[in-house]
Parts: sequence; C-alpha cells; structure tokens
Amino acid sequence: MLTGGGQTQASFWELDLHNLLKLKSFVHLGMPHVFRNLNQTFNLFEMRRRGLAPIVYLMDFRSDLVPLAFASQVDTAHEIRLYRYRPTPEEAAGGKARERLLEDIRIDYRGPRSQGSREQLGYDKRKGPPVKLGSGRVLHVFTRPLGAAGERGVVEVPPEMRIMREHAWEGAYPTLEWLHELPAGAEDIAAGRWNEYLSVWGLPNTDINQHVNVVEYLMAAENHFTRMLFGAGLDLRAHRMTRLAMIFRKPFFAGDAYAVRGQLYRHGDAKVMNATVHRVTPEGEPEARPSVGMRCEGVVVHAGAEGIAPAPALAQDAS
Repeated sequence: MLTGGGQTQASFWELDLHNLLKLKSFVHLGMPHVFRNLNQTFNLFEMRRRGLAPIVYLMDFRSDLVPLAFASQVDTAHEIRLYRYRPTPEEAAGGKARERLLEDIRIDYRGPRSQGSREQLGYDKRKGPPVKLGSGRVLHVFTRPLGAAGERGVVEVPPEMRIMREHAWEGAYPTLEWLHELPAGAEDIAAGRWNEYLSVWGLPNTDINQHVNVVEYLMAAENHFTRMLFGAGLDLRAHRMTRLAMIFRKPFFAGDAYAVRGQLYRHGDAKVMNATVHRVTPEGEPEARPSVGMRCEGVVVHAGAEGIAPAPALAQDAS
C-alpha cells in the first residue's frame, strides 16, 4: 500500500453559498497529491511515454455537509492499493468481463469548520477546529488509451510498480447495475421533460489523454441533478448534495454529440438521480448502450422545503 497526502487551499469557486465544498472540487483538492505520489514513486511519465496510463473507471465522492472556512487549506490523506480482478468462469465464458489491473485510491478530506455567517460573504475571523469534510474513492484501470481495439487492456504489472503488493479483488466488481442499485422502498419522482437533454463535447472539454476530462462529466451530473430537482418542483435553495459517483465505460472525444438521460427517486429524506450518458449517432439517435453512468444523492436540510415553487410549465405539461 502506498500512502500520502497534502494541502491545497480551496479556491473561491470551490465553495457554494453555504460554504460547502462542491463535490466536483474533490478532484482538484485530492488527486494532484495522489498523482504526485505516484509519479515520484513509480515514474508515471515513463509509463506514459510507453503508451501506458492508469485511466479512471470509477469516481465516488461523498460530502459530510460540513461548511469549510473560506480561504482555508484542505488536508487530504490517501491510500493506494494495487488489485487484480479476475472474472468468474461464467463471466469469462459469457464475454461480459475480462481480467483487469487496477489502482484503488481512497481519500479523506479535512479542514477548519466555518463559523461565519452568510452576511459576512465568507469572512471568518474565528475558524473552527479541523473536521472531516468528506471522502472519495477513485478506481483506475491500467490501459493503453491509443492502442488498437482489443489491445488496450493491460494485465502485466508495469516494472516500475512491482514493489507493490498485488491484492486479489474481492466482492462485486463495480458496474452500472451496481452504481444504480436502489434501496428498498425508493419511489420515482416525475421530472417531466427535464429528465433528458442533448449536447456536444468540444476541445475545451478534453485533456492530454485525448478525450473528455472526467471533471466535465462530474459537472454534467451535478447540472442534470439540478435540472431534475427543478423539474420535480423541489426547492433547490434547501437541497444539499451528499454524493457524486460515476462509472466510465467508453470515453467521449471532441466533436461527439451525447444525450444524458436520468430518473429521479425519493427514499425517505434522500433524493437520488440515476443517469446515463449515451453517444449520439450521426443520424441523431442516442446509442442504446450507455458510455457513462452517473449517480447523485442529496437531502433537503429543513422541513417543508419541498413544493415551494411549482415546476415550470414545460415540466408540468410533459409529466
């Protein structure tokens, strides 16, 4: 196991109006320290020169809904383990799974609690003690991003990483079905025509891995959760996001059109959005098989917050 951490000052845009860290900011606050550790220990740059890279497959960030004092350092501590997933004979025979080499990364986030009020616009004369702000899990799959079809998978441990102990994967492998599993008693919430939209990726959405950057999907998920809550007539001012999770099956590239489709659920006080992102064909039809899976969860923080503002006519007419 490889351990490490670091400090990063949360920037202005990473806190919402309640001084809560936006879940997409967990990438910027935690992952640079992870990659610095990996680069210093295993020389990832040399692996990339050979066309090999750890590519994100799963991201799962959770907020403890603790306000962070503005202009504060966020402390992160991470653990990285090397795993090998081997499909069962039944999975292998059915062609549904293949052997994979993975990095499982766990991150904890801590920082000083905000003791200011909204009227102070972030100014905190007295910062509270450091507390846990949230946690994250990132699963990387080793791959050759530019390899030919059928040659992208990597099962041999790179020479630089052979000092790491290899663990056998235990339990269920994260899949779209696993991500979208609902607790017993969850109920559908109608959001009308706000449950789907079309868009396109461009160069500003990409990174040096030649495809759309993961943070773009996180922002798309946050925005679609907001759309659906709005379409359902729920009070966005009282809603807090507690989880943002994604599974990446197939990357998107600049120029790809895509469709996002979601369904909203209620389970007690919690709201859940399960959504998928589909590549749109040149004929304008979304592909049946999703390329990305999304899950967002949140809660309303005070009683009587729902139904304050009716859903707009567009959503009402379609629901």
